[in-house]
Amino acid sequence: MSPLYDDEENAASTLEDKQAVKKASFMRTWGPALVAIAGVIAVNGFLLGPTGGNIPELTEKHMNSRKLAEERTSAVLDLDFDAYADHQLFQ
Repeated sequence: MSPLYDDEENAASTLEDKQAVKKASFMRTWGPALVAIAGVIAVNGFLLGPTGGNIPELTEKHMNSRKLAEERTSAVLDLDFDAYADHQLFQ
């Protein structure tokens, strides 16, 4: 055994290191995240009002866009689709 390395002393120091480490508390771990979530909810409540009455109405542009999207969706859903013929094209 080398005189520079003492196995018993090294084992004792690692045992002390393991005992010295404490687990962080719940609030220390999750406290900042909980504060951030509470802040977001508070800001949204302030901006939208307590009952959601400050939500703006949809504009004519949004209504037109929604109508066109519904028309395109219904046109695609109404298409005739033959899975067998489509499969034959790629073989």
